[in-house]
Amino acid sequence: MPIEIKVPDKEIFTVKEIAAVLDVHIATAWRYLERGVRGQRLPSFRIGPKRRRVGRRALLAWLEAINDDHHDAAQDRHHEQRARQDRQAEAVERALAAEGF
Repeated sequence: MPIEIKVPDKEIFTVKEIAAVLDVHIATAWRYLERGVRGQRLPSFRIGPKRRRVGRRALLAWLEAINDDHHDAAQDRHHEQRARQDRQAEAVERALAAEGF
């Protein structure tokens, strides 16, 4: 299920505003900028040595990318779980057949 986040109608956000929009601590927002989530860094631009801003389009694209990655990962986990259950059922059937059931 995609994560629904209401993004204010604004073109440029500070890191503090990003933290508020995403409902995370400011340190987490900085981590999204520097290291990313699920392999996706939140794009930003510098306006000084320690000041960054995030554009609205970049934020929306990033949210879509991490939601898509989350959805794909959930589907992969579901398929892996189903395959594991099928293998277990086959093993039980083989064991019962070997015992003559």
